[in-house]
Amino acid sequence: MAYLARGNKLDLLEICEEIGVEVNPSSKVAEIKKLILNSQLYVEVEVKIILDRVISDRKKQERISREAKQEQIAREEKQERIAREEKQERIAREDKQHELEMKKLEL
Repeated sequence: MAYLARGNKLDLLEICEEIGVEVNPSSKVAEIKKLILNSQLYVEVEVKIILDRVISDRKKQERISREAKQEQIAREEKQERIAREEKQERIAREDKQHELEMKKLEL
């Protein structure tokens, strides 16, 4: 039973779905655990396997999501850097053009 503490509420709800236990999604974690343990379909070994898989899947999805977010941030930073460099180059060209025009006026 203590092994159920490793899962969060969504993990426990998924276990309920997989073993056919009807549960109200607004139920408290303790109530969900009780429903799982008191289910006629409860087999500890099977529920442990399901929980391990559910937790593993969730962590994998969290990692994928975190990596996607980091990649998005990196892309945005790169775009900002490129835009900043292009602006600096444009300003440098304009300054050089302005200097050339000033020299022409001096002649």
